[in-house]
Amino acid sequence: MKKISLFFFAFFLLIQLHAQEKDGDVGRAMGNRIACTYLSVLPNSANILQLSADGIMTFIMSDQFDGGGVIGESYSNTKGNWKVSGKREITAGTVDIAFDENGVFEGVAYSRYTIQFDQNSQTATLTCKGAIYPPGVNPMEKNAVHVQNSEFTCGEPIKLKRLLIE
Repeated sequence: MKKISLFFFAFFLLIQLHAQEKDGDVGRAMGNRIACTYLSVLPNSANILQLSADGIMTFIMSDQFDGGGVIGESYSNTKGNWKVSGKREITAGTVDIAFDENGVFEGVAYSRYTIQFDQNSQTATLTCKGAIYPPGVNPMEKNAVHVQNSEFTCGEPIKLKRLLIE
C-alpha cells in the first residue's frame, strides 16, 4: 500500500512539474516572438518600445501622456517587466522617475501597460494608465497613496511597428 501511495504521489509531482514547464514555455515562446524594438512616429512625437525575450520592457515617449504631460513633464523613459496575459497580449508594470518643469523630483510614476500584437508580431498596439507617487512612497507597497490628481493614461492607443533589420 505504501508503494502505491508513493507511486501516486510521485506521479502527481511529475504532472505538476510538467504543467509548470508548459506555462514557462508559453512565456518563452511569446518572448522569442515579440523580442524586438518597435517604433511609432507621429507628426509631433515618437515612441520607442523595446521588449526583451526574458520579460524586460523599456518604453521611451517623446510626448508623455494625455493633456501634454503629467505635472508638466513631457518626456518619459519607462522601465519595467512584462508577462503574457493573452494569446497575443502582454501586460507590463513599469516605473519612471518624475520631475516637474523646473527639474524638481516629484516622485515615481507607476504604470500598467497592455500591449496587443498582430498575428506575426510585426505591429503592436499599446495602452497604459497609472499615477505618480510622491517622494518617499514606494508604488509597490500595498497601501501606497498616489499624488492627488496625478492619474494618467497614454491617451489614444499607440500603434507601433517592429523595427526591421535590412
